[in-house]
Amino acid sequence: MDVSVRGSRTWLAMVATGVIALATAACSGGTSSSTTSTSVTNDTVVYPVPSEAIPPQVPVASIAATVPAAVRAKSSFVIAVGTGLPPNGFVAPGRATLVGMDVDIAVAAAQVMGLKPMVEKAPAGSVLSGLGAGTYAMAASSLPDSRAGEQLVDYVDYFLSGQAYFVKKNSKLGFNGIAAVCGQSVGVVAGTLSAAEARAQAVRCRTEKTSPAHITSYGSLSALVGAVSSGKVGAGLTTSPVAGYIVSARSGQLELSGSPFNLAPYGLALPKGNGMAGPTAAAVDVLIGDGVYNHILAKWGTQAGAVTKASVNRGGRVLNPA
Repeated sequence: MDVSVRGSRTWLAMVATGVIALATAACSGGTSSSTTSTSVTNDTVVYPVPSEAIPPQVPVASIAATVPAAVRAKSSFVIAVGTGLPPNGFVAPGRATLVGMDVDIAVAAAQVMGLKPMVEKAPAGSVLSGLGAGTYAMAASSLPDSRAGEQLVDYVDYFLSGQAYFVKKNSKLGFNGIAAVCGQSVGVVAGTLSAAEARAQAVRCRTEKTSPAHITSYGSLSALVGAVSSGKVGAGLTTSPVAGYIVSARSGQLELSGSPFNLAPYGLALPKGNGMAGPTAAAVDVLIGDGVYNHILAKWGTQAGAVTKASVNRGGRVLNPA
């Protein structure tokens, strides 16, 4: 999707879901134990960016008519997107524009509403304040919908993110849920939510006297992918969109194991009470209904997080994947 990008600031911070940059990162260390070790490597893996562009969407007049006049009057609909979060939102090597699942979905939804989307790179910590100040009209930054966040903004929930395992193609090992690390060799990226939960489960494996878990922390996602590909660990554990992207990029070499777990919704964030939640949810539903939504997820290898209907402010509630 060819859209303009405004601003030059980058967002390289990790978000609560544990999505991280594909660039090499220093390992954060961690307490060593009989079940947890740490490895630091500097290898990198460059993942291909799909060349396919999502065609511009035709505005739906009935939805466009529900967009508040103050929003329609703007020359552009500014969408804040965090970078360094492949496959959700990132600047690919050699490119100047943002790409990713979040970009494609937000831009397509804006077009359905008859608006002119402009994507802007958003620095860490600025999204919610930027929405409140009117700098951004929408934020599509892999933001987990939370009840606390709903006090500040409205969320239109469009995707389910959780944690997921990936393994070598045709692996005989089976993983499903965090308890699956017991008795297995699992790799994680240091400093992520997945690493913290794997370590906590390793402790439970010991205290419950089940088979010990062997957790290895790596300093980068690319190092973790290399460890799984080479058989150094039986599986990698990371956030589900990243796992899907890895498997899609390494088609024929890796595959997902089990189903995503600890699911929580991502929400398109909008200024609180400005009347945009309804039109945005309706626009996402149009994308779901005509197949564009699933086409975007397939492009980025994130189909496991699909929802069948957009929801408004459903943080902390159960959403069902397709």
